[in-house]
Amino acid sequence: MEKRKIKARQIPETEQSSQDNNELAHKYYVEGAEAWRNGDRKRAMTLYSMSANLNPDGPGAQALKMTEDIMSFFDPNQLNP
Repeated sequence: MEKRKIKARQIPETEQSSQDNNELAHKYYVEGAEAWRNGDRKRAMTLYSMSANLNPDGPGAQALKMTEDIMSFFDPNQLNP
């Protein structure tokens, strides 16, 4: 019997690119969450925005919307809860 080499399934470039984008988007989201916890709201929103650009349906987009809502409610001249 002749042995044949089995080639590994190659992921199409668009699929690989999409997977890389999702991983990078998740990384930005996690870094944004860390920045938010540390009180660096500007950096958090920037990272959430970068995440949302890479994955519009991901958690970064949801976090960006949530932080925009919070920041539009926040008024430094008023007592805020």
